[in-house]
Amino acid sequence: SVTIPGSVTTINSDAFYDCDNLTTVTLNKGLISNLPVGSEQTLTATVTPEEFSASVVWSSDNEEVAVVSKEGVVTGVAPGEAVITAKVGESSATCKVVVTAVRPTSIELNMAELDLEVDATFQLEYELKPAFATADDVQWSSTDPEVVTVENGLLTAVSVGEAVITVKCND
Repeated sequence: SVTIPGSVTTINSDAFYDCDNLTTVTLNKGLISNLPVGSEQTLTATVTPEEFSASVVWSSDNEEVAVVSKEGVVTGVAPGEAVITAKVGESSATCKVVVTAVRPTSIELNMAELDLEVDATFQLEYELKPAFATADDVQWSSTDPEVVTVENGLLTAVSVGEAVITVKCND
């Protein structure tokens, strides 16, 4: 119990110095089940007493998968799982985050047209769209392998002629 003299009309947060065990923290979510890489979601911590809300410390147990800002904004970095913690003194609350891969919607090549001499090679490169998209099933093909072969984007001119090179993923 606490005795407060009758002359005291207000008590500010300084009166609660070293009372961290009296603080509680809750989050608006316990699970973010599908956060695409590069996307953000904001967690909101509710702290009791409210005076301690400014002292929330955010952390991620796996920053290779998800990071969290000092404002509680969670960003997906790579596919996987992480646990975000909001802590005030000795009290804390957690949210499990499942970060998912972003599937590409298109592929852009670094060359639209190319002339090669017989026996010459050229390495084609591609960029997946949107940003942060990933694909592990990239497939290359040539409309005429007797003219140009392609292996992992490396073109080899075999004979005189024309061929169209195609790269695709996510069949």
